Amino acid sequence: MKPTTRDPVERAWDPSPCRRYRYALYRVWDRSLPLLSWGGLNPSRASDLPPPEGDDPTLRKDIGFARRWGFGGVVKWNLFAFIATDPRDLVRAADPVGDRNDEAIVRWSTDARVGRVVVSWGNVGGFERRAEAVLSTLRAAGVELWCLGVNLGGAPQHELYVPYARALQRYVPDAPVAWKSSHARRPPLVRARRPT
Repeated sequence: MKPTTRDPVERAWDPSPCRRYRYALYRVWDRSLPLLSWGGLNPSRASDLPPPEGDDPTLRKDIGFARRWGFGGVVKWNLFAFIATDPRDLVRAADPVGDRNDEAIVRWSTDARVGRVVVSWGNVGGFERRAEAVLSTLRAAGVELWCLGVNLGGAPQHELYVPYARALQRYVPDAPVAWKSSHARRPPLVRARRPT
């Protein structure tokens, strides 16, 4: 979609013919600046429509970070290309990855217009060892990864749960991320008792 005077942002997406998969999503507001490549878990409802229909909360947060860091646009890709508003739907999908997803991930992580690659798929990236496979591919391509912090399991934190003041840090995974298919509740925190 071409920018308008009312909405000066170029919007595009790369869906499958059946529109059940999204391989990439683009928002560009300044072509003279590098793009921020952002890897997430799976696409939600964001598309090439103008806001508010075309942007979801995660994409709005990605754009907010990119603008603050001085980038001219965002290209969003995901470990899983299957469009779902609930990550638990990935388990039920016959093919949650999508047939062109690996190609899109490599393309948008190595494109000359990309200034930095940030990942933020959270703990569910360990499903089907997908994060491990993508990390291996990106390492082989020489891609330097960044994140907004890591979860207890070592996965890159999801941007919705991180304040804009958080600084980027290099993402160097040291262990595969475990994933529980049941999405069971976390064990309760054990709080230390204060001495009396």
